[in-house]
Amino acid sequence: MKPIVIIVIAVVCSVGAMIGVLGIIQGLDSLQYQQKQNEYEHELVRQEEIEKQVVALETPLNREICIDLFANQMAMAGESNPYAVCLEKGSRYAVDQAISECNQIREFELLASQCELTNMVNYYNSLIPKLEKLTWQERELMGFDSETMNMIRGEWDITALTLKAVEVSIDDILYGDK
Repeated sequence: MKPIVIIVIAVVCSVGAMIGVLGIIQGLDSLQYQQKQNEYEHELVRQEEIEKQVVALETPLNREICIDLFANQMAMAGESNPYAVCLEKGSRYAVDQAISECNQIREFELLASQCELTNMVNYYNSLIPKLEKLTWQERELMGFDSETMNMIRGEWDITALTLKAVEVSIDDILYGDK
């Protein structure tokens, strides 16, 4: 055989092998891409399911807290209804709004502090027992793992103690030191 024929056969075989290898690599890339796409879509579906579960847990919990905190507060003329705001925007938002309204009595610093602390203690008094009724899985799903629960309980204790101190100070001012 002539050397040119041998070289042509070698080149044709090499090109064929390269095309085959590239085809296999492209097929593997396509398969990996499809697997990643399927994993991504599965993760999206899973996240949507988790979000639905969280909403299913948070909605009644929020409603119960709103009832505890604001159901007896009716709206005055021209004012918003705190209960309706609580249901619409969430109990924590409504409590923060109530606390910000305490700033209207800033000329009486202790009364403003008492107002703020009372709102927070009432919120914790409603929130914590309701969270404790949930299973640990439900609490964790909502973002209230054991560490967060301990932190909330600690904040509750500090807020309640601070409220007591403010109330004692107010009593001292009103009724004198006993």
